[in-house]
Amino acid sequence: MAGNDIGTVQFSEVANGVLIEAEVHDLDAGFRGITLHERGLCEIQSSSESGVVGDFESSGGHLVGSMEEDMGLVDGEEAPQEEDPENDLDDLNEAVPPTEPEAVTHPDHAGDLPNLLVNQDRTGWLSLISDRLETEDLLGDQGSSVIIHAQPDNHGNVPERYFGPDAETLTSGDSGSRVACGVVEEQ
Repeated sequence: MAGNDIGTVQFSEVANGVLIEAEVHDLDAGFRGITLHERGLCEIQSSSESGVVGDFESSGGHLVGSMEEDMGLVDGEEAPQEEDPENDLDDLNEAVPPTEPEAVTHPDHAGDLPNLLVNQDRTGWLSLISDRLETEDLLGDQGSSVIIHAQPDNHGNVPERYFGPDAETLTSGDSGSRVACGVVEEQ
């Protein structure tokens, strides 16, 4: 979407984090990954540090943010408890220790945001408060950027029955190519 205005994203400091409000138009309907990236660059057909060439690759990877002590499970993302269909009523009397949930690795990026839903009229709106970001994260030495992806982000949530998440899922959430980019600027 080089040079085309497709919307705005606004950031505001609030008591418990950063309020992020995105409003978009002229995008195809469906869920889209929307992420914050570590550099304030939006160059078409650019190269990432790892040599990947594509639109907006110069924006780098996902913004890590201010969450060094929070690199494991995020509240609400615990693995569901599995039920054993073999159990019968006699087993209810036995004490079974709870299973420790596996760590979720994809949410260690504060730049991962919930998916953006674009409606049939080609407009979308997203509003959230992140306690994993601070204004300094967005306006640091290299700045930051907002990327909208071609597909929804699965946030590394691939059940083991499907052979679990691979490296691509864990780093990008399988959200597809980068279709729109905007540099975060102080107003």
